[in-house]
Amino acid sequence: MRIRPAALLVFAWLAGPSAQAAAPDLAAAEAVVRAQYAAEVDSSPEAAARLYVVDIAREMTDPLRGAAVNLGIDPRYGQDNWKVEHVVVSAAPGPDGQALVTVRFLNFGRPSEIDWRLVPAPDGPMGWKVFDISAPEQNDWAAFDMRQMLNLPPK
Repeated sequence: MRIRPAALLVFAWLAGPSAQAAAPDLAAAEAVVRAQYAAEVDSSPEAAARLYVVDIAREMTDPLRGAAVNLGIDPRYGQDNWKVEHVVVSAAPGPDGQALVTVRFLNFGRPSEIDWRLVPAPDGPMGWKVFDISAPEQNDWAAFDMRQMLNLPPK
């Protein structure tokens, strides 16, 4: 069987970029974040190491600071107490291939928004890792930024 040069060019063109790891898609980023709002979410140190970028995972699992860092709030909800209903997750492309995922829900009947910034990571869930979680000032709750709370650079 003889392969024609034109066929080789098409094959090389198709295989070139796709031979490298493809960037994860926004639907996968949404799914990663949505999973964090499930009742059975894994909050073990191993799960934190898989979910967060290295510097956050290190801070969250630092034995000198305890098995898990007490941020004073759960960054998924921006509160230390929650009763969540009507969770809506949406993703948009961010700079440098990042995903900006917004979660809106009612917490004790009050509208809330939590913003997640994910970066592509082949070793992360569905190709993503969490770089930051933050929230704008809302209702009677203060704004927060997880990286800032952990004294990490915003990069």
